[in-house]
Amino acid sequence: MCHRGARVTLDRVARSFGLRLASPCDLACAACDRGGSGTPIERATEPFAGSEHGDELRILGCDPLSLPGLSSVIEAARARGCRRVAVETNGAGLATASLDAIDELSIPELMLEPEDADLLFGRPGAQARLELGLRRWSGAVRLRVPILAAGFQDPHRALARRSNVVGLELHLPGEAPDAARAAWLRFPDKAALSEALGRVLDAALEHGVEAAILPRSGLPFCAVPERHRHTGVLRFDRTREAELGPRDRYSPACEPCVARRECSGFRAWQLTEWPAGAVEPLTQPIAAPASLAAERGAAAPGKTRGRFRVVLANLVERTFGYGPGAAEYLRAALLTAPALRDRVEVDVQLMVNVPTARAAEQLLALEPDLLGMSTYSWNLQENARVCSELRRLGADFPIVWGGPSFALFARDSSWFEAGELIDAVAIGSGEQTLVQLTRQLIERGRLDGPLAGLALFSEGRPVFGGATQEPLELGEVASPFVIGVAHRVERPTIEMARGCSFECSFCSDARSSRGGGLREHTLERISADIAAVTGWPEARHVDAGASTANVTDAFFRRVCDAIRAGDPGGKLSYGFQLYPSLASDAQRAALEGIRVDTIHLGVQSLSRDTFRSMRRGSRASFVERALATFRGVGPLELSVILGLPGETYGSFVDTFEQLLAHSEARLVVNRLLVLPGTAYHLRRRELGLELDPTKYFRVLSTPTLSREDLRRAQDYVIERTLGLSDLFHQGEARVRWVNFDAQARFGDPPEYAQGR
Repeated sequence: MCHRGARVTLDRVARSFGLRLASPCDLACAACDRGGSGTPIERATEPFAGSEHGDELRILGCDPLSLPGLSSVIEAARARGCRRVAVETNGAGLATASLDAIDELSIPELMLEPEDADLLFGRPGAQARLELGLRRWSGAVRLRVPILAAGFQDPHRALARRSNVVGLELHLPGEAPDAARAAWLRFPDKAALSEALGRVLDAALEHGVEAAILPRSGLPFCAVPERHRHTGVLRFDRTREAELGPRDRYSPACEPCVARRECSGFRAWQLTEWPAGAVEPLTQPIAAPASLAAERGAAAPGKTRGRFRVVLANLVERTFGYGPGAAEYLRAALLTAPALRDRVEVDVQLMVNVPTARAAEQLLALEPDLLGMSTYSWNLQENARVCSELRRLGADFPIVWGGPSFALFARDSSWFEAGELIDAVAIGSGEQTLVQLTRQLIERGRLDGPLAGLALFSEGRPVFGGATQEPLELGEVASPFVIGVAHRVERPTIEMARGCSFECSFCSDARSSRGGGLREHTLERISADIAAVTGWPEARHVDAGASTANVTDAFFRRVCDAIRAGDPGGKLSYGFQLYPSLASDAQRAALEGIRVDTIHLGVQSLSRDTFRSMRRGSRASFVERALATFRGVGPLELSVILGLPGETYGSFVDTFEQLLAHSEARLVVNRLLVLPGTAYHLRRRELGLELDPTKYFRVLSTPTLSREDLRRAQDYVIERTLGLSDLFHQGEARVRWVNFDAQARFGDPPEYAQGR
């Protein structure tokens, strides 16, 4: 393919200059890897007297923020052409320092519980001080992460709670730890270090955060797990060697690689308890970043000669919160198809908050023979940007999109604007479509003629190949959990049914959108999937059931029985999305013995004027009965939609107040998304809906709700919420809002402290 060997000239490392300042430190960090006192603040502007030093200034030290005169240093750097300033801090000066002139903060992140972190920091309250100071900061954060022994760290949780992380710097302590804290920092052998390092890199890959090892960080590349040597998530940043101070004394086994500047090397103290021969010299350096690999025309990492490579990409925002559910099922279908299992390899790329150019570089470097992209309303725009960049870089492999957005594509494709960038879209369940497409490409070498379930683009216009081949029985669908997934995540998506018995106009799981009614997995299949996920160290939670898990008492009982069979020890928690009018005592009994995280009751509206267009209706009596039925089983949550056709400002406020009166339940207010693939989107012109495609097809106005009405309603929700005397209960807010104007991205958490 002609994209192989294409030049990629993007420079991933900005020109930078590190300035270490002498600053006080009130910590005694056992994991510290830095030495040297640094330049006094009085002389800190001297380096800028000469020529320009680069695009970025990194001000290093224990806590330069606490130094008077730091603003003068930054001003001097800006005057010499510096466009970006990053500052290290241990948290001491965060609460009072001026942060306006700073672009990035570099902070220590031990990935521990606060009391454990304080033990390693050597100061009670150090972690709380750092967290309190960071509340003033919404800019980029770089985490300095020591790799700790004995499995103490929880990297997934640490990255999930910080939405603004731009990178990790990994290291080991600069000096041998004291006896009291040695258990945290000494590894019995290289295998234990490799395992701990792998856990952090797994989390970095899942959350789309690049990790770097700096020279003299004490982390040798021979300890990097094999699975991460070619992912592009890790790089060796040689550009920062000058800022790290005097060279450390290395283990004799590490000297050859360190001398060639190919590795950061073990420090001498770290190997004192290890058996001889624990460190092996590298036969080749760590894999180059994806951009450099493509520039050199390198072969795709790990590609098996003669195999057809399918890459399935999920580009998601960090706030989305789930793993690559659909891609895992597609991968399982390919790997279990008798005609393909020995002829294909499938790579699932979970790309969380990965910038456009970097995502395109990584996908190009994988050298796919076919690229499939999971496409939803909330990533459709970014998928298009990545595909545009791929085509600009010379990629000529077929690109196919699929997802719920295309459920009704054969009836209306007028909204779609990316036809010039891709080759096809898959409509409906994609397993059989992808298997047939892959077979065609292997046998003929090209997309040739129509296929069932596929719309091919010709001069930007779709040509439809017929109805999707849905599996006759869900038992025919291979389980990704039983055969082994590509990505183990904290909140896996386990399919327990497909479709729905209802026809709600706002939902892409509605009966007409999924090609028929509800089809259910068996108890044995669900319990096997649950059992497989229960064995993952990463797994914490599963959203159980279909879009409406209590569609019948029998189905709900089967799901609950399967959960108990697959997770008898109750390791995972489970959330259930239920239809209020169907709540029953039998369903409450079915939940016995299950760790219930949330019972979510989809109310959506109590206004009769919305029922006809929405094709469903909820009454206050349904809500009251459902709350009474499930009270005490687990946290209760009600949802309402703002912007439904037929709703007015007054009727929405009435619904909001009626639901808010139920103080035992949390309330979620969702701004209506008129999603492609739903009846609302298909009827958008008939219903007079004004949409914003750049904001996930968010409704801008309806015949009964003007733009001003929607703004007033959002303001009402926020101001009413902030005035609640019992806003927080057991650590959870009673009300949250989703996709309001005040939120930049889908799912961004409400800013309760600041309001609008």
